[in-house]
Amino acid sequence: MTPKHTPHPLRSCRAQRGTESRRLDETRRARAVDRVAISSSLRQALRDERFVLHFQPVVELETGLPVAVESLVRLDDPARGLLPPSAFIQVAEESGLIVPLGLHILERAARELASWQSALETHPLPFVSINVSSR
Repeated sequence: MTPKHTPHPLRSCRAQRGTESRRLDETRRARAVDRVAISSSLRQALRDERFVLHFQPVVELETGLPVAVESLVRLDDPARGLLPPSAFIQVAEESGLIVPLGLHILERAARELASWQSALETHPLPFVSINVSSR
């Protein structure tokens, strides 16, 4: 059977499949462009020190007292505001920026902890929990 003589539903299905393929290609292209933009933003953010650390207390359930803090990183993007790790960690891993980013975060957390130690003087210093990538 030639394409000209192909039943109408089959021609319609083939045409639709081509449209879906184009949409998929456009979606992939948009994701790739977004990843490049995020990667570039990550490089600039490392240079400009635009990563923000928030510290969340870890509380002992029996006493209700804080016993530690967990470090939470955010990217302060000028165009998008504060971005959670889910918006940039995968790109950092794929682009090879995860190690410099991890070192930057560890150094920042250590500096913050040292400043707390100076301010607290006699009080025991809490430990800081920092999530790191396995890559």
